[in-house]
Amino acid sequence: MEFLEMRDPHMHLPSSLALVLLGAGLIAIGLIYLGLKKPFVEEQVEVRKLELQELVKMLHEAESHAQVRKDGSGAKKPVGPTGIISDGDKYVFIS
Repeated sequence: MEFLEMRDPHMHLPSSLALVLLGAGLIAIGLIYLGLKKPFVEEQVEVRKLELQELVKMLHEAESHAQVRKDGSGAKKPVGPTGIISDGDKYVFIS
């Protein structure tokens, strides 16, 4: 087992150096892609807040419109002799 004997103490230096450089390169790439993003400017934050407030207002309007429509169509339609309930033009329920 002559090849396993350590004849030179600096025998593993090139491979160790290569691994250290590879690790440093991966850390640098990770920081560039994941960690070094530009911080938000205060103007961008304000614009985003206004956009979100407008979206919330539109959702509330749509919800109130859906509730008004639900309240308007809450009356049951008369049941025909065969058990068919007509709910306008879109749906027919068979009980």
